[in-house]
Amino acid sequence: MNKPKADDVDKQGGWMVRVKTPPTLERLFYVYELDRSKALQMAKAAIQVNEGETLEAIGPANIHAMTGIDMRPGDVKQYA
Repeated sequence: MNKPKADDVDKQGGWMVRVKTPPTLERLFYVYELDRSKALQMAKAAIQVNEGETLEAIGPANIHAMTGIDMRPGDVKQYA
């Protein structure tokens, strides 16, 4: 596991992205990319989004959460 520096633990490292399926199903993903628009593009390329579903960035994700699950810059992983 990668261990971030103590000063970096709460710094933003990417985005939390949500895929919503009406009426109530949601899938959450981490995207290891700081730029919001690039993160959404990466998520669209990596995640199967069916007709009627929506994909949206719901907020920043800290670097500690992503390095704790062995993510690297550019990775997209489903939140467990």
